[in-house]
Amino acid sequence: MDQPHKTIANFNETYDPPFDSNTTNSTSRKLSWKVTHKEKNTPFLAKYFRLHDQNDLDAILLNIKDILRAKHDNLVETYDYYLENNEATNTFIIIFIQEYIEKDLTTPVPVENNEESENKTYLATGEARKLIHQTLNLMEYIQKNNLYLKEFKRENFRITEYENFKLSGLVETYLCMINLEKYPFISDVNKPSDIVIQGINKNLTDLDPEFQDLIKPNPYKEDALDLCICLIDALTLGKCKPSELYNEGTRRKLIDRIKLYTKVDQVSVLHFISSDSSSLRSDFVALKRLKDVPTNKKSKELKLERIIAEETMNMGEDHGDNKTEIKHDDHDNDQVFIKGVI
Repeated sequence: MDQPHKTIANFNETYDPPFDSNTTNSTSRKLSWKVTHKEKNTPFLAKYFRLHDQNDLDAILLNIKDILRAKHDNLVETYDYYLENNEATNTFIIIFIQEYIEKDLTTPVPVENNEESENKTYLATGEARKLIHQTLNLMEYIQKNNLYLKEFKRENFRITEYENFKLSGLVETYLCMINLEKYPFISDVNKPSDIVIQGINKNLTDLDPEFQDLIKPNPYKEDALDLCICLIDALTLGKCKPSELYNEGTRRKLIDRIKLYTKVDQVSVLHFISSDSSSLRSDFVALKRLKDVPTNKKSKELKLERIIAEETMNMGEDHGDNKTEIKHDDHDNDQVFIKGVI
């Protein structure tokens, strides 16, 4: 027998400040605020969402288990949820309790000066290395566990007190998959025309037709390009123009430039997820296989073992001994190589 859901009254008994329905209206879809557990005196993040009808509620409840079981060192954790039905409007309020992390990649972070400009343009070496390493570790976990996370933007990269990165947006992603028009929580940068979903959402009873028409064998290859664009944006501190991020050739030049100035070898891996063509683009698990089964000399030169290094390694240490640059003068050969390793 299913356990009864915790109600908003239970939430108000547990956390302070309580949820105040007067702070929302009939059009409010999302609201986030910091709360404190009354007994533990521990801060958490409360995320309020309004669900439009019973079908949407049933769909998200089927995925609650996935949301709550997703646990990784680089993922903002979701601990609990509270639910209430407004019978007068036939809508539902759901509040998720998540880990609270104050800083994100839009707040001041360590940066490096460079020769091209007096302005600070690139994330510092240690932070750039950790950002790539930790993010790709997380996305490999997401793919291997048939989870789905697509909300890639700088403000979703949270920075812990130990200067590690945690990515949020899991709940928003699952709500978007119910109906993107009703729950438009994925930012425009993550909504390309070929957005896809696989059978990982088999529990959704009424999947948005917009997604049903776009099902492809491997959605993680699509996500990899979105993540590549976001990481370039983050590594250059949001100073890139959109036209630079959406042009494959310019992306490749930016990746080489980021590697040159940050002196971080892991930046090279972004070449494997930067192609416009999904058939020439790696997914997150394949990136790790590059280290174990190198196809030729180029993959060895990337030194991708540093990306799968143990979490205990000193990520603040500069391992700038490998100065090999990936050359892209022969773009056709480059594409053949990438296709060969995925």
